[in-house]
Amino acid sequence: MAHGIMLCDQPFLSDLTKVNLLALMAAKVSVMRDLASFESLLALDQTSDFIIAIASLNNRDIATQVGILAGRYCPNTPLFFLGHVTQLPEKSFNIQNPFDQLALVKTLLKVLKWDKEDLKQQRWTDYIPMPLSLLEHIEKAKDDFYWINDHESGPYNLLCKKDDLIQDKISLWKSQKIKAVYVRAENKFQMLASVNAHLLSAMQRALNGSTEDGLEQVQKAAHLVSQITCDPEEFHKLSEEVKFQMVELSKVASDLVCQISHKLPSNLSKLLELYNNSEKDFVQFHSMLTTYMTIQMIHKEIWYSPQMTQKISLFLFFHDIILIPLYIKYPDLPRDEDLLKDYPKFSAKERQLALYHPKITSNMLESIPNLPIGLDQLILQHHGNSRGDCLETELFEGISTLGKVVIVAEKFATILINNKEEITEEVKKKLFEKLESKLGKKSYIKLLEPLRKIPI
Repeated sequence: MAHGIMLCDQPFLSDLTKVNLLALMAAKVSVMRDLASFESLLALDQTSDFIIAIASLNNRDIATQVGILAGRYCPNTPLFFLGHVTQLPEKSFNIQNPFDQLALVKTLLKVLKWDKEDLKQQRWTDYIPMPLSLLEHIEKAKDDFYWINDHESGPYNLLCKKDDLIQDKISLWKSQKIKAVYVRAENKFQMLASVNAHLLSAMQRALNGSTEDGLEQVQKAAHLVSQITCDPEEFHKLSEEVKFQMVELSKVASDLVCQISHKLPSNLSKLLELYNNSEKDFVQFHSMLTTYMTIQMIHKEIWYSPQMTQKISLFLFFHDIILIPLYIKYPDLPRDEDLLKDYPKFSAKERQLALYHPKITSNMLESIPNLPIGLDQLILQHHGNSRGDCLETELFEGISTLGKVVIVAEKFATILINNKEEITEEVKKKLFEKLESKLGKKSYIKLLEPLRKIPI
């Protein structure tokens, strides 16, 4: 039986990978959560058939470090990265969408040069383990579930039958130190189809959680979607199923942002506190802050509707999503998109992504069904022009009223995040003067009235 080593700090992704590789390749995977443990295992086990690593650990690009460690201890072992890699180490392979398990399996088989005969010769197990973490959203068992006292041998004892309700049972199993249940191997594909919805379930559960938990889940979703959308050419090659899952995840994330907005006190200080006292990434927090202010600004307008809340939140979730990998790669990147055009460290491709991200993102989303009408246009115009770039700071008049409201809120969000002073009345006055000078046009400046009513 083939075996590999995986570096991943996301339990759901590592559980999903372990289950898929065991089910589809009869391969076992040992998972490490941090670089130190990963290096220790590489030093001890230099006979693994493959190494898999997530591209980003704690919001840091780790591909180079992983490549050095793998080259030191296992120079002949193929190395695979899940997620967007800014600089791929030599002789390694990249699966852009970490949740595209089929792509991972296909790449592994190709690199390992396995054919159907090789797969037949693997020591296939009669039962496949399903970690409990992958079952928490499933109401009924999709097959008979079994458990064993010894992880390596039977007998397999019947735990519950197909179609049994299992949510109450999961708590009991956890108290009994059962970490995984087993399903018959011939039914593995039905189970795999069920567990792939787990991340959506986690997002749904976060809707009723704390503000901090909610922000954490939104950030996870944003990073996942940014990895899927970071390469426009590859994005258009994705299957409709992957795109559909991305949209569903984004919708739930945007719902979560709306819920967080409603839970916050009627001022911005709490939200700014959360950003300053944590490691929340700039792009997603900036979107969160803009969403909150936009909803507050239009809530009493006659053309406002509850459906518009999700449209605004979904738009702001997506509008800067492809910038997230750039902010991870370049910690000194300005926290002001108007300054991106002057940043000197970008490669030619990165500069194109940064300066034309409104147009690129709009083009990616315009062909996807089930998105609100006009979402792609809002994204195209969110830097105040219809070209879809951020080359100029001058705002154009030919933008919808909703588009102008969002632009005003977004520019004020940037000013607030970059402000280092305690917000007194005098400082607040200076911040609004700065915003007014950035807006310039009367049709934008008149929207300051509802913005001033939001307590800070």
